[in-house]
Amino acid sequence: MRPLFVAPPLAQGVLLPILAVGLSYALGGILGADLVGRWRGFDARGGGSGNPGATNVYRTVGALPAFLVLLWDAGKGWLAVCLPVWMHCGHAAIVASVCALAVLLGHVRPPWRRHGTGGKGVATFLGVLVALVPPAAGVFVVIWAAVLVATRYVSLASLVAGAAAVVVWGLEAPPERAAVAWAAAALAYALVLWRHRGNVRRLCAGEEPRLSRLRAR
Repeated sequence: MRPLFVAPPLAQGVLLPILAVGLSYALGGILGADLVGRWRGFDARGGGSGNPGATNVYRTVGALPAFLVLLWDAGKGWLAVCLPVWMHCGHAAIVASVCALAVLLGHVRPPWRRHGTGGKGVATFLGVLVALVPPAAGVFVVIWAAVLVATRYVSLASLVAGAAAVVVWGLEAPPERAAVAWAAAALAYALVLWRHRGNVRRLCAGEEPRLSRLRAR
């Protein structure tokens, strides 16, 4: 069955990819902490570390809101990577890698906040991996859980798991797209690492707070 609409070559090769990347960036700027905060009546930036991410929401509000934040932030990473395929963009695999970077950039530097920063990008990074490189997502989850159980440092678990996922991301790419994959993986991890620079300093100084036992609200 033929599609109802086939975009002309210019649209497939230029216009649709630009639209997909722009939508991914805009989508990245819609933070799960803001959405859940409006629903549950809290501001993640007003408590704990002030970071609008699942870990801070868990520490300040509870497990259920944190899970919803995690679900949204990961989901938008997955959605952004799928957009080029759904939109029939030319060179969809390459455009998907760019969309992955765009949604991460939108999450850590939301376009809707003039002077504010966004989250630290871990959940969105995981969503990107689920859509783009499922084996890397599996490695990320296993290593993240193992490091968290061993140390109770969420930041350390995220950084170690992210580094491992980058290696799998690059190795899983076909030879003709290996350079793009390694570049996208390195840039994606660089964004996450940049947002964790304060955590790295606290880890080195022995001042990083550990995650407390699970509590639901």
